[in-house]
Amino acid sequence: MFFRVILKDVLLFYALAFTTLVVISIIEKFDYIARFAIEYGLDLRSFLTLQIASIPQIMDLVLPIATVVTFYFALLNARERRELIVMATAGAGPSRLMILAVMIGTAATLASILISGFLKPAANYVFRREYERAVAELVTRRPLHQAFFEIPGGTVEAIPGKADDRRSFRLYDLNEDWPKSVLSAVCDNGQFRSSTFSSEKCLLQSYLFPPRPAATEKAARTTAANCETCSDPGDTLKVIATRVGQIGRQIDLSSLLAVDQNRRIEERYMPDLLRSDGKGFLSPEQARPAVKALLVASVNIFAVFCAVVAVAFTNLRTRLYAPVLGIVTLLAGLVAAGSDALLPASLLQPAGAAILVASTAAALLALLLVAILYLQNALLVPATRRA
Repeated sequence: MFFRVILKDVLLFYALAFTTLVVISIIEKFDYIARFAIEYGLDLRSFLTLQIASIPQIMDLVLPIATVVTFYFALLNARERRELIVMATAGAGPSRLMILAVMIGTAATLASILISGFLKPAANYVFRREYERAVAELVTRRPLHQAFFEIPGGTVEAIPGKADDRRSFRLYDLNEDWPKSVLSAVCDNGQFRSSTFSSEKCLLQSYLFPPRPAATEKAARTTAANCETCSDPGDTLKVIATRVGQIGRQIDLSSLLAVDQNRRIEERYMPDLLRSDGKGFLSPEQARPAVKALLVASVNIFAVFCAVVAVAFTNLRTRLYAPVLGIVTLLAGLVAAGSDALLPASLLQPAGAAILVASTAAALLALLLVAILYLQNALLVPATRRA
């Protein structure tokens, strides 16, 4: 009976707490995704795909907070309904509460591992693919506004125009912050195949700029004009325009997107990051985020501990700030688990990482059981200060 009632409360509070925290994260990212959708002209399907794919990115951090809030209010309700007193009177002792706390902490830990190790990488992959598709469509379709994209050795500008088959691109060949040349290409009846735009009829115009003036010459000319931004009063800037005939042109659309290796690592499942060749991890630096995810998952056990301690110290005088202190303590644990302090380079090997994760989880379970055993009287009845 005790398990049935309190598990019902746990599920209810988990649903409320987890949903609330996820909705807050959705609202926080809504502005960024909405601006991206407006700028790139995304349809409703693409917008919803990006919004949904962004949810799991923070779920592994939201889960411990939901755990501490859930177990705190579920355990507090059980105490206020005198269920813990009835259980103790029946001679059950704290064993049932220990079993319940271990069950919730273990279930939340496993859920966090599934989220960070499998759901989150899949969502990151979907988000990146949808983002790349949106950028590619911005180039293949008429953009609403001018858009600039980095490519190896220069910049591509997609120019808005009329809704016909003529496409306009400008290619900038830059030498640091001083342009050497600007190529303006107007391509007719271009075709988009796979990730490449190609056209056999592109009218090119080339604008050649002189070499960058020396620093002394530039300073002297600026001082003489007595201005911060001059319009070249000495007429020293000579631009040579060259008209080029019809030629073919290809643009690799995949080159418009910078490859973020860290982003690609976040798309790999946890077993892939933890792969070993028998002597060590195939890539210790790629294994680091996976080991951190396991440590963060074990913080859910610490969340149950924080909830137990907060309930033990909750009374009429402390009920406003006791749960807040529990959440603050949990956040400190999350920061510690996600930092590099617990994971030096010497432990970035399969045996060391396994011992670290297992010992951390075991220590947190022991801490939880000791807290329930030591605070069992305070969990039954609110502690009151004698007059």
